[in-house]
Amino acid sequence: YTEAYENLGDAYVMTEQFDSAAKYYDGLMLKNGKSAPLMIKLGNVNFGKKDTLQAISCFEEATKLDTTSIEALNKLANVTGMYGQYSQSNQAFARIARLSPNDPSPYKMMYTNYQLLGDSVNMKIAAQEYYKRGGK
Repeated sequence: YTEAYENLGDAYVMTEQFDSAAKYYDGLMLKNGKSAPLMIKLGNVNFGKKDTLQAISCFEEATKLDTTSIEALNKLANVTGMYGQYSQSNQAFARIARLSPNDPSPYKMMYTNYQLLGDSVNMKIAAQEYYKRGGK
């Protein structure tokens, strides 16, 4: 029934019935334990319910369960940034940059966060790293 629980949870997310989706994902977690993909799904559900702090908590848990999950790190970085936690967002983007050293996009986002923090020194460094990696 694992696949059915996941499929039902996914279907409820698509129809924005987040409480129902959470029930199926929680059931899946009870049966199989926590996993990074499941915590990402729960984070998305909480974000859909506008419970940003709980979403952040789920994405943080996902990054602990799989320290190399770029998807989990991206979710964490973007949601913490939207929530105004720019330093925490930059920490996640920096982890993405270490995992994908040729990808310019984390540096573009770090640049934006540093701009919002008023940190012109690190803004310049992030911009240089972005362009060095082919950002346009």
